[in-house]
Amino acid sequence: MKKIGDFKKFISFLEDTEEFIKVFKQFLPSPKMQYNLNEIAELYSKSTEEIIKKIEVKEELTFAGGIFKITYTSSKEFKVSMEGYFQDSAKKWVKKETNNLLPTSNLTESALKELQDAKEVSYEISNSAE
Repeated sequence: MKKIGDFKKFISFLEDTEEFIKVFKQFLPSPKMQYNLNEIAELYSKSTEEIIKKIEVKEELTFAGGIFKITYTSSKEFKVSMEGYFQDSAKKWVKKETNNLLPTSNLTESALKELQDAKEVSYEISNSAE
């Protein structure tokens, strides 16, 4: 298991995580509309880019890649989550992640069925600088 580091770094990590979640939640889908899985991923694409840029600037990290996941949790909810992998100047790996629960009423019938069958759908987040 990796060490978090000293307490100051831990506090910084918590503050960054709060910001990460705040930006991620700005792009929640409209509760009155229904989306397929690709549309959900696209809705979160812009917030994901913003989150990555903020982390790179604020923490002086370099984004390497990540995964956006849509996971079936129950007949009433599904989870969207993002894991981002960064490197610091010493080439140490840093993982940032966030998630949010959404009502299945945001999904089209076919998207809900697809998610129930697959249990989880993942999308690669690539480094746009590559």
